[in-house]
Parts: sequence; structure tokens; C-alpha cells
Amino acid sequence: MALPENLQQAIDDRNKKSLDPVSESAMDVVALEQQRERDVLQRQEDKEQMIAECHQFIGRIQAFNMVEKVVTVSSLVQLKQLKESKVYRAIPGSETWEKFCETMGYGSRHINEQLQNLEALGMQFLETVSNFQIGYRELRKLRKLTNEGNLLVSDSEVWIGDERIPLSPESKEDLEFALERLLDAKDAQIEEKTATIRANERVLESKQKLIVRQEKDLAKYEKEAESKGPEAFEKEFIQKMQNARVTIEGYLNQFDPSIRPLPEGYTPRMANEMMITLHALMRSIRASYDTAADTYGDPDLDGHGWVPPNMRTGRED
Repeated sequence: MALPENLQQAIDDRNKKSLDPVSESAMDVVALEQQRERDVLQRQEDKEQMIAECHQFIGRIQAFNMVEKVVTVSSLVQLKQLKESKVYRAIPGSETWEKFCETMGYGSRHINEQLQNLEALGMQFLETVSNFQIGYRELRKLRKLTNEGNLLVSDSEVWIGDERIPLSPESKEDLEFALERLLDAKDAQIEEKTATIRANERVLESKQKLIVRQEKDLAKYEKEAESKGPEAFEKEFIQKMQNARVTIEGYLNQFDPSIRPLPEGYTPRMANEMMITLHALMRSIRASYDTAADTYGDPDLDGHGWVPPNMRTGRED
């Protein structure tokens, strides 16, 4: 005959209290080990279930891929989970993410880019715009616009500038029109920047041609100076300095953001490296200038009546 539940509990509590500390600790260890074994079995079952689902997923993707090379938003969500869990490694022939994508009939670069779109734009946004006239290139531009802050996306709404558009069926037309305007503005901005870069490149090319011509003239002046004495030697040197200024200024124009900006999508490390380069050039030129000023005098301070330091009088060193 079974005892009442409260009476059985009281007996179990009394028996537990009657145990010595060593026995009680041993029981705790056994219980902990049993829990660990259950956790291991559960993890193994979960892994086997995910592997089975992975096989099913590959089959669905391969069958769908025979009809149209499109990855649906729901498939992207599952791909994201597979990539993060690395369960695909258990599939024969799919030891790496690249091989796994090839097994499904896609390139890993193509899948990775769409996963970036999912991360930046969200599942709800991608599902909403799936029927718009927006391709992979446009989605890439929209993703970049989110990084620039021109497009803000949440699970329920989109902000384009000061315009708020809900992610709802009733607002699909408004959203499509607003995205088209945003993409057109971005394309116009890129075209304007490209035109400016090309114009600046033509200016640099003209300066380079001028530098080459001046170098040829300088070579001619040097030959003439050898036969015309000190006056020609001075003119040749002055011309050489003038040519050097044009050459150096033309070279430094390559680092002027107003003439040749960094390429679109530049990273902070690229900008930092350019600033380090400019700082090194500035430091080198400043050091040469200071040394020359100590040796030959500073024209800004000494003016047109400038004389070499070793010929000056009435001035302390």
C-alpha cells in the first residue's frame, strides 16, 4: 500500500537528514553526473536533429535551384543558423562553408553577401521588398546606406531621412517609391563623384605632362649653363627649384581629398594610413626647411636683403 505523498516526503527528508555528510556529498556527485549525462544526450539529439534538417534543407535548395537561382528570405535565416552553428561540417564533402555553399549550387561570396543584407536590413524588410524591382546591386547600395545613416530599418518601420514608412502591406507602394528616390539620389552622387575624380585625374595628367616638359627644358638649361658661366648657372638653378615646386605640388595633389578622395567604401585603417603618410611628408619637409634656414637664412624673416648667416654682423648666433 502506497503511503500518502506528504508522509513519503517526510520520510525521505528524515532519511536524508540521517545521512552523514560524506554520503550526502556522494549522492550530490552522482546526481550531478547523471544530469551531465542527460545534458550530453540532449545535445547529441539536438545535433542529430539539426544534421537531419540540414540534409532536408540541402535537398530543398537543390530542387529549387533547378528552377530559379534565388535564395528566399526564410532560407537565408536557416543558412545563417547553419553557418553560426557549423553543423554543415557534419555533411560529407562540406567540411568548409565554401564547400557547403557549392553543394547547394551557390558560391559562398554570393551567399555571404545576402547574409550581410539580412544582418543589416532585417528579415521583415527583405520580405517586404522581395517583389520590388530591387536586385542584388540595389540591396548592396541600401546596405551601405544603412552604414552611412541615410537609411534606418527596424522590424516594423523604415526611416529615410525624416520620412517614416511602416513595414506593412498598406505602405508597400510608399516604401517602393521612397527607395527608388533614395537609390536614384545615391546613383547621382556616385556619378558626380566619379566625374569629379576623372576631372581631377585630367588635371593631374596635365601637370604630369608639364613636369616632363620642364624636366626636358631643365636638361637643356644645364647643358647651356656649362658654356655660359655663373649667370647661366644661377638661372639654371632657379629653374630647377621652380620645376621642383611644380613636381612636389603635383605629387602632393594625389593626397588632396578635394582632388583625389579616398575610394568609396574606404576603411578607417585606409584613412589613418593616408594621414600617417601626409604627416611623415610634412615632418620631412619641415626638417629640411629648418636645416636649410639655419644654414642659408630664413627668407620670411630676412626679406629681400637676405645674406648668408656667415656674412651677417651684429647678431648673436
